[in-house]
Amino acid sequence: MSNRAVRTYTMQDVRRLVAQAAAKAGSLRAYGRLTGTTAAYLSDVLHERREPGPKILAPLGLEKIEPRYEIRYRRSALSPKES
Repeated sequence: MSNRAVRTYTMQDVRRLVAQAAAKAGSLRAYGRLTGTTAAYLSDVLHERREPGPKILAPLGLEKIEPRYEIRYRRSALSPKES
């Protein structure tokens, strides 16, 4: 495991970065060509209709990190007792 600090980004941060990258490319269509996506998909991401996938995140140097959930079990009051 790396000791390097990891910065986390909110979805709002990611959308802002996508908008900035598209503006730098000249348009959503131009940025779509660079990323292998469509302008419609990028527009959906910017308008919160879809989440960005790897083709959008990777050129920004980002990756999605899924939260890990700890699942715990406990013995129910209705369960048979251990002998």
